[in-house]
Amino acid sequence: MPFNRYDLGCDCYNVNSGEIIFWDEETLLNGPSEGVWKSSFKNNARSLSAYLEAWLETAPPKSNERYVAAVDAGIPDSDVVIDMRTVDHLRRSIEILRQSPEHLKTYGLPEEGWEEELCKAQGLDPKIYLEMIKRPTSDE
Repeated sequence: MPFNRYDLGCDCYNVNSGEIIFWDEETLLNGPSEGVWKSSFKNNARSLSAYLEAWLETAPPKSNERYVAAVDAGIPDSDVVIDMRTVDHLRRSIEILRQSPEHLKTYGLPEEGWEEELCKAQGLDPKIYLEMIKRPTSDE
């Protein structure tokens, strides 16, 4: 049972064992197979209480600036508020797909203009988000 969603993946509560399992969606890019499916699940904590105790000990994020107004980011005439986690997720997805173009067909994306189609499929404005992924990440 999923209970905590991340950009790619989520923490899930195993109702049979009580363990917390992390499901890593990005692993599925390694190809369709039973082994890949199974390897996309990773043990995260032996119980919900252990998971929550570890979470309490986690350091706060480096920055609280998760959201940026497109206008403040230098994209004029836009009232969009950008979640920078979405930008990071899109950046990673595009990097992966550029390294393995055979996946474009798997996801029904055209050979040309696929970046725009990927944005549209996620409900993102390609003009804004493709501009944002060109900018340095907060870690750079």
